[in-house]
Amino acid sequence: MRANGSSSALTFDYDCERIGRSCLIHADCFEWLGRLPEDSIHAVVTDPPYGVKEYDLDQLRKREAGSGGIWRIPPSFDGHTRAPLPRFTALDASERERVRRFFVEWARLVTHALRPGGHVFIATNAFIAQLLYDAIVDGGLEFRGQLIRLVRTLRGGDRPKNAETEFPGVSSMPKGCYEPWGIFRKPMPPKMTVSECLRHWQTGGLRRTAEDFEFFCEPSPASRTGLAWLRTNPKRKLWGACDPSPTRWWAVPTLLCSLRRHAAKNPRIRFILRRILE
Repeated sequence: MRANGSSSALTFDYDCERIGRSCLIHADCFEWLGRLPEDSIHAVVTDPPYGVKEYDLDQLRKREAGSGGIWRIPPSFDGHTRAPLPRFTALDASERERVRRFFVEWARLVTHALRPGGHVFIATNAFIAQLLYDAIVDGGLEFRGQLIRLVRTLRGGDRPKNAETEFPGVSSMPKGCYEPWGIFRKPMPPKMTVSECLRHWQTGGLRRTAEDFEFFCEPSPASRTGLAWLRTNPKRKLWGACDPSPTRWWAVPTLLCSLRRHAAKNPRIRFILRRILE
């Protein structure tokens, strides 16, 4: 990102470290964004800490002591100690409002700094996404869709706490298998087209991956192998809400759930499912 053609205009008087064409700036995000000139940066890609309850002093002490609080202290797995994760399901109404106010203000600062048509990609999770997206729109950005990053985590799928033996066939929440990234854009001036915005601000659209392929969320090679086989076998109606067109392989949890339903009776589908989840 460059402001007025020079990356040095972004650093102000903050400590910074240059790595190639990039620059790491040690600064308070809100303070730094507030100092940027209006319409100065092209885009924002961020996976923010939500920085509300989980970083309160009492919660940090509980995390260090391993006693939990909002932080989920996961068990060791295969000899490795895993990092604690915040449990956003533990937020009450007032804490959710704090999160909302935080991101409304953040979005207002980003909207000021972005060029018209500039995009924001922001990582979130299924519990907080609806709250985050609503706040960012209230802060001035347009919602433009989502990217879905497929993941395999140990979060979710657990039986009800302290009642595991009483309810062995129940999960308190789904197993996490995707990470949503919200896509937003700063509104373009009235009646300005995307092509005009591209010419004037160099923003407004998303780069295509190739001449014949639009910007989309592409599954892993293993996923493509399984999906290609499914497309060549029309009797296997496993698509659910997925679009089977060759250039739009939207690998979402709907497909995985559908595959699991059929895997018990078909060894080839079991093999494909194993490849997708690798």
